[in-house]
Amino acid sequence: MIYPSEADIIPFLKCLTQGLQPYALSNDVSIGFSSTIKKQVLQYQPFLLSQSVVQLVCNIINLLPPKSKIILRLLYSAGNQHLQVEVENDSINLIRVNEICTQGIYTFTGYSLTNGTIYRLLIALQLNVNTETNKPAQATASGNNVPQFYKEVQNVSARILHKQKN
Repeated sequence: MIYPSEADIIPFLKCLTQGLQPYALSNDVSIGFSSTIKKQVLQYQPFLLSQSVVQLVCNIINLLPPKSKIILRLLYSAGNQHLQVEVENDSINLIRVNEICTQGIYTFTGYSLTNGTIYRLLIALQLNVNTETNKPAQATASGNNVPQFYKEVQNVSARILHKQKN
């Protein structure tokens, strides 16, 4: 779905990393996922995010020497205003890999390391404080910017799911 979805991003990124393991192993590269965050529900576009992550990681895998390692990690940025998705390799400097990736709303920024490269993507948490309750609230509700037809489909799906649960 190209429209924003409100969901837990941790299992999404973990499964995306697991899905890339066979390709990485076929190139004698290991890949893993790490996160100190247990659960983080936020609005993101799964289709576009997966495109950006897969494209970057596959380009890195293609260029790494055998026995290299890639780690995809998720953490909070300084100030806890953003989630930080990092893709790091431990072998060679591939700072220019991002130049061959299609640029979209999820664009990674590359940084050179002594032995490797780290790419970072910041995703806004979009939290506001509700002055009436003093509790964090999502700045935008799930389904915003979705054409009316898809809103209706979402409503019908929600009613069917509700009936199945009862």
